[in-house]
Amino acid sequence: MKNKLPPFGSLLKAFLELNVELNVCPYLFCGKDAWKESKEFISRGQLTLCLPPDKSADEYEWPVKGLKIIVYDTGDSSREYLEYLIYQLLKDGAKIVWLESSLCPIGTYFKR
Repeated sequence: MKNKLPPFGSLLKAFLELNVELNVCPYLFCGKDAWKESKEFISRGQLTLCLPPDKSADEYEWPVKGLKIIVYDTGDSSREYLEYLIYQLLKDGAKIVWLESSLCPIGTYFKR
């Protein structure tokens, strides 16, 4: 079983464990500039997750159960990489995933 949280995931997990209702959609950055963009959003007080460019989505336990997540591809991600990330987020309980990437128009994904 995965038990490693993604970078910046502990705050989001704490909110979920306290059953705090979130009125915002957390951001998840992936791709070549994921670290830079994530740190910038964190500094502005945004709930943010990061998938480092050298890591696979299945290495993490994503604290996303019941949440709507906005994924930003910061570049150099393949379509397969993005699809696998979305798959893992939905598998870990995300309600809806929105993807913004230069590879495709904004996409909306959810579990049926």
